[in-house]
Amino acid sequence: METDTITAIATPAGKGAISVIRVSGDRAFTTVEDFFDGKKAVQDMKPNSTAVGLFKPDKSQSAFIDQVILTKYVKPRSYTGEDLIEISCHGSVYIVQEILNLLLSGGIRLAEAGEFTKRAFLNGKMDLTQAESVADIINAQTQKSLEYAQAQANGSLYSDLAAIREILKKHLIMLEIELDFSDEDVEKQDRSQIMEGLNRLEEEMNRLVSTFHFGKLIREGMHLVLTGKPNVGKSSILNRFLNEDRAIVSEIPGTTRDTIEESLTIDGYLFKISDTAGLRSSQDRLEISGVERTKKQIQMADFILFVIDGHKKLTVEDYESLSAVRQLSRHKKALLINKADLKSADIDPDFKTSFDRCVAVSARTGMGFEALRKLLVEEIENDQVQHSAVINRVRHLDVLKRTQQYIDHARESLTRGFSAEFIAFDIRAALNTVGELIGEVSSNDILNEIFSAFCIGK
Repeated sequence: METDTITAIATPAGKGAISVIRVSGDRAFTTVEDFFDGKKAVQDMKPNSTAVGLFKPDKSQSAFIDQVILTKYVKPRSYTGEDLIEISCHGSVYIVQEILNLLLSGGIRLAEAGEFTKRAFLNGKMDLTQAESVADIINAQTQKSLEYAQAQANGSLYSDLAAIREILKKHLIMLEIELDFSDEDVEKQDRSQIMEGLNRLEEEMNRLVSTFHFGKLIREGMHLVLTGKPNVGKSSILNRFLNEDRAIVSEIPGTTRDTIEESLTIDGYLFKISDTAGLRSSQDRLEISGVERTKKQIQMADFILFVIDGHKKLTVEDYESLSAVRQLSRHKKALLINKADLKSADIDPDFKTSFDRCVAVSARTGMGFEALRKLLVEEIENDQVQHSAVINRVRHLDVLKRTQQYIDHARESLTRGFSAEFIAFDIRAALNTVGELIGEVSSNDILNEIFSAFCIGK
């Protein structure tokens, strides 16, 4: 059965030294052949080989669009599992568009977002978790996020899930044999063996579920929020973190009215830090709006950096700000005592005990920032898992939790001495949900949602 042949630019849009255009599908070679004028015809090229030639609107004429290099991949040994050819041309926007126009005139169509990777999945070149990791590799901003994305692309998560499926499948087959031949003298599977296997699976499922928070931090970064009362140096701390004047600094309280978010990398980990409006009562409509945004940021934060002016005594506003933060977030908090380069005021010990960590810093001199960076890395690594397989999407977490429910139901059926059909029902359901995670059991809606997040050309 012939599928649509698709094409798209595989390199970033805009000017560059080189652009790459991908063509995949049953008519990839013949379509490119219509416009390629080289010493070697496309059909004569060996798999995984290259050829140089001119890309022409009309091969019988001398006019050409560009000199190009073709790279040929023959199915199934290609990224998509289909016949695939890559056209490398000069990175002129005009040249790329003209080549695309010619290809489209040959009867092929533009690829949808993520369609090349979707075809790779549908053609068995990768499972769904590996396909998702392709997007993570493309979007990786740090060494750590790249390392974990590459591990998933190499099958780290798939291997664990495949092992879980094999255990479920083994028990299900034995139970179904028992059910199919219930009228004959077939030995029943030892229920204690099934329970032992399900108990091991429960431990493995718990381990995988426990990796979600760490996996999410690696993929998306740890969201930090600088908060506290106005005019304690939150914006100065942000500027010191970034080594640039990103936020306006003023002696006037309430200067910061909008949320400023920036990203930084520490020891290969991504952090997204938000400077927020100070928490206080105000009659100013803009400042009130800023405080509301601050509250939303605190609710979404992974870690709170609460700033006080260590040169001055604590005020009612400091206590009120802390009370507001404690009501809004149950996540960990660090107390940043700013202006540590100046004479410090006495700080209420009970106030300090409200925080998980405490660091004295100076936004002016940079004092204490190395200790603060170390603290932040430790917070991520506290969740680190020794196993390379982690889950990092809500989809993963949802499917695994549903699988756990079915396994729990099967264990309960075993404990209560229910018949094989009840046990088999839940084991079969667990098997199907794991299959949903790796893509062996997936609806078109799920696939479309996953691959629509990809860039076009991948």
